[in-house]
Amino acid sequence: VFTSPSSASQAEGDGDGADILENNRCTRRRSDQTKVKTCIASIINMKKVTPRAIAYIVCQVHFALSSITSWCTVDGDFDYEAFWCNILDFFEDVPGPVTRHKINKLLEWWTR
Repeated sequence: VFTSPSSASQAEGDGDGADILENNRCTRRRSDQTKVKTCIASIINMKKVTPRAIAYIVCQVHFALSSITSWCTVDGDFDYEAFWCNILDFFEDVPGPVTRHKINKLLEWWTR
């Protein structure tokens, strides 16, 4: 979502997509190449994956997999705002330093 479609074919690594941000960041346009559209991550100066970026994607995926046709904060018995807050709490409201370290390592993994 945050990188351009062409980044999928440019990605090196083990195929899990984790290197796409870095590969996209390192891509340079030569004067003899056609213009490449900038990815959203570059436009918004996204240097790392954040809890809010993960929450955004998770909400978008849930919406895409649901049968609803228009966006609402509450869809029947599903509350997207509460869902969003629960995801943020998972990353930000941690019970101690050991858990904080694990969360930081997880975010580093998503950013790599």
